[in-house]
Amino acid sequence: MPIVTINHKEAAVLPELRKLRQALPEIVSRAVECAEEPYDGTLKPGDINMIVTASLAATEPLDYVIEIRTRRTDSRSANLQERSEAISSALGALGLRNFGVWLQLQEAAWAQM
Repeated sequence: MPIVTINHKEAAVLPELRKLRQALPEIVSRAVECAEEPYDGTLKPGDINMIVTASLAATEPLDYVIEIRTRRTDSRSANLQERSEAISSALGALGLRNFGVWLQLQEAAWAQM
């Protein structure tokens, strides 16, 4: 389950934020899919955890910083930069400008009751 945080400036445009909330789950799922966690084209509740926060200062040079944290796998690690660039390219194709993408792989475990 990737955790996606959209950090933005207080002055962020609401339609852009809506577009990001709508498009990012599929963009991220496609970019981080791997043999251990394949993407079947259907997202279910809980597949992506999304956080949106006005946490960037007005003086920050970027308008948006998209952070993605997900479980480390060997196949994801092998081409991490390409995966980050795929997310960035997809966001650029949506018309988003002045942003950065941070993709972080972590050792992780999940338990649910």
